Amino acid sequence: MTNFYYKHEGRLIRSSSMLIRDPSGHLVGALCINIDTTRITTQMEALSAMLPGIEAEHLPQIPDEEIPDICPVDSNRTVMEIMTELVDRIISEVPESQMNRDRRIELIRFMDQRGVFLVKGAIERVAEKLGISKVTVYAYLDEVRGKR
Repeated sequence: MTNFYYKHEGRLIRSSSMLIRDPSGHLVGALCINIDTTRITTQMEALSAMLPGIEAEHLPQIPDEEIPDICPVDSNRTVMEIMTELVDRIISEVPESQMNRDRRIELIRFMDQRGVFLVKGAIERVAEKLGISKVTVYAYLDEVRGKR
């Protein structure tokens, strides 16, 4: 699990990410959680001022120079890399000689059930890897989601 802090628009954000692997060790997903800790930090400081024996110096301190002032977009790069690896692995499981419309729909259903298409850029990546257009991926998604 990866834990780090960053500042965004003056707020202190804690970011935690955990890679999810199948029994054979292949990457199948990621769980990523970002929490704005500004409010709780302010409340802890107020409590420490009101309660004897609890001093602010005992609260976890992270020096400002250790907290990067970045936008979460930088962490999306990692999510994009994970999504790309996941898509590549899923698609590589099917030999090209067996790749037909039904197989593509099956793959898209599998990826959709695992949240691949929640990541920005996934449609384009899947279309590229399957050798089909983005419009076709959207049509297949509608089909697997029962919108047709």
